[in-house]
Amino acid sequence: MLFPVIKSKKGLIALSLQDLHDSLYHALFCQDGKRYDAESSPIIMSDGEPWVHNKKYIRTSAFLDDDKTIQLFIGKTTVQVWYRKSTNSKEQLKYIWVVPNNGTLLVKSLEIGQGEFKVTLFTRYFYEEDDDVSVENIVNIQWPLKVNAINGACSALWHLHYKRNDVTGPQKQQKYENLVCEIEIIVEQLIKKRPDIWRLIDIRHNVMASLIYGHRIRLVQQILKKKESDSFIKYLHIPRLYEWPKKNPKQVIWKLQ
Repeated sequence: MLFPVIKSKKGLIALSLQDLHDSLYHALFCQDGKRYDAESSPIIMSDGEPWVHNKKYIRTSAFLDDDKTIQLFIGKTTVQVWYRKSTNSKEQLKYIWVVPNNGTLLVKSLEIGQGEFKVTLFTRYFYEEDDDVSVENIVNIQWPLKVNAINGACSALWHLHYKRNDVTGPQKQQKYENLVCEIEIIVEQLIKKRPDIWRLIDIRHNVMASLIYGHRIRLVQQILKKKESDSFIKYLHIPRLYEWPKKNPKQVIWKLQ
């Protein structure tokens, strides 16, 4: 089931990020705005990036409800939202966003509320053809009101495909495969429930290309073979020659000396 969009009645709480990781490599915030150590607190997702070799890599989490069933996870390259109905239930991925071009992120500001969050990220990545040129961006994410969850999920599948060889050990491999499976479920649910929306998103953002680059063969075949009864959206994907014009975000490009 796609996550319902419910705006927080209490408003958003700005969290203090000053000296956030001086003593904690995984900081956890609750709805009271206080910071806790995630390693000594009940948490839904502790290691959302199993391809990172350092066990104590910097990450930030926050519960987005009083019952602690919705958790925001921010790692080195991704922003994720997880849901778990109870401690005995299986966790479910509801949203994921990744830094493009294998870049990294830094949290500049973070606000949380009941069932929503707003984060400002500083991202940096390098051009594939020139490792000496870096691009820096400011990215704002406001979930669930102002995000394109499907575009983010498809981009994440592309990103995770190139991270597959960075995963070491059977436990991390299992976490990696579970994450890929959860992302595919997000895509499959939208296709099943709202095929018309999927087709529009594919036209606008060319998400099919991300699935192909991500080598999601089964998912691609499912989309190409599936036909809808509605003649207006008979096919979920229509190949085309030209891409939708892209808006260039404000970027700062640095040439390393």
